[in-house]
Amino acid sequence: MSSPPQPKRRRIGIHKPFISPLKRADSSIATAENTPSRISNLRNETTSESLAIRHLESRIRELRAQNAILQQAVATSSSISTSTTSAMSITRQPSRLETKWRKASQAAADTVFHDFSTRIRDNGGYTAFLRQQSTYQPFFSDQSNDDNNNKTTQGDEEDWRDEMGDELTARGKKQRRRENEDKVKKQEEEEEEQEEQELGMGSMLQVLNIPFEVIGWDEKEQAWK
Repeated sequence: MSSPPQPKRRRIGIHKPFISPLKRADSSIATAENTPSRISNLRNETTSESLAIRHLESRIRELRAQNAILQQAVATSSSISTSTTSAMSITRQPSRLETKWRKASQAAADTVFHDFSTRIRDNGGYTAFLRQQSTYQPFFSDQSNDDNNNKTTQGDEEDWRDEMGDELTARGKKQRRRENEDKVKKQEEEEEEQEEQELGMGSMLQVLNIPFEVIGWDEKEQAWK
């Protein structure tokens, strides 16, 4: 058989009332949580973190502003460089156009010169062409006066008259004959000089009234520049 349980021993000399340990632990925890120092520490930690966040946000805004300024400066400098480059290209453009125009004009002049020289040779040569050019008179000219002068200086000596219309004396007729001889001699010399000239690009440009420096012709070297 099982023995009966032994009775609990009662402590003697205990005067303090019994307090549950669980209740004491709960009260200590509650006391620790509600301590004012703990609350102040939490507030301080929260305040310092918020200040740090605000400082970072302000720093980020500053960096963004600086980045925007740098981007604007880069855009401005690139636009200036682009405009400068375009301006330089515009200043160079006339020289390229001028060179292109000269080359085209020189090629056209070579083509025209071939036909020009061929036709002149087929029509009596360059000397005959120059003589024809020198004797050409426009409609409104002093050709009538020249004809009257020729009538008074050429023809029968008996019909020679002075400027007043009076008949020339023997001395006047002698002087008139000398003048006629000098005139004929001068004309022959001019014809000889014209025969020495050759038909070239420079002479054609002169006939066409085209300046050498405009089209780029070097008369001394007889070549295009």
